[in-house]
Amino acid sequence: MAKAKSIAAQTYDPIGTYLAVALVYLAMVYLLDAVLRWIERATRIPGFEMEGKKA
Repeated sequence: MAKAKSIAAQTYDPIGTYLAVALVYLAMVYLLDAVLRWIERATRIPGFEMEGKKA
């Protein structure tokens, strides 16, 4: 975030800079979520599912 603030100050374009940082963050979170879901499904132990939630 400090790097984004520095770039925004140098380019006088804070909206574009923070939008780019937000998009990179969103992509990272989406990919990490997908990987962790895959790991969770791959390592699931039959019979240990939580009640009320069927995957």
